Amino acid sequence: MLTVNEFKEKYSLLKSEWKKINSRGNYQKPNEERLANAICCLKELDKYDFNALDIGCNCGILSIAAASRFKKVFGIDSDRGNKGVIQKAKVSAKFFDKDNCSFSKIKFDKYIEKGKLRRNEIKAILCFQILYHLSDYSIDLLKKHLPELELAIVSARPEIGKRATKAGSKKPVPGKPGNELGLYSIKQIEDFFSPCFSVIKVYYDDTSHPILVITK
Repeated sequence: MLTVNEFKEKYSLLKSEWKKINSRGNYQKPNEERLANAICCLKELDKYDFNALDIGCNCGILSIAAASRFKKVFGIDSDRGNKGVIQKAKVSAKFFDKDNCSFSKIKFDKYIEKGKLRRNEIKAILCFQILYHLSDYSIDLLKKHLPELELAIVSARPEIGKRATKAGSKKPVPGKPGNELGLYSIKQIEDFFSPCFSVIKVYYDDTSHPILVITK
């Protein structure tokens, strides 16, 4: 499985490959707490014999880290700003020799509408720094499919939620996040998933990037 140290050791070489595709940035960096927390959390997981969907996969590093824990990982990203993240993700998979990852440039709601969640037999979702960016429509689609899932791994951003919410108001400031539920804090995420899931474990809750592992 991909470790933080392995990623750090190979980052300069991988970044040079990414720059050949698009030098505009949007790179996943090994010194970021959010990335390190996610990789370490994935390392603690059991192995599962079903497929996972990495929503907002960026350059594919967390999809690759998760590939050792799932039968197959499908990474999707809308690639706002056309930074070439899907091409970068495909390079990343080859770089780390992971053949059970595939990547597509597509928005989450379109992925659902086209029936790909069921067609690809997705039973787990990975939502690293993305859940609170989804639109209300996308959240509604996800909610409808929660009963079909067995596992969700979701990162929270409590401190952003505090900044993005007006004092005394339960609704977030327009534009942050993308949906009215917020889904920044641990409690917001727990409330969203708890109707369909019974076990919620929180990792790294003493950091700025806690992660919830949610199972039935």
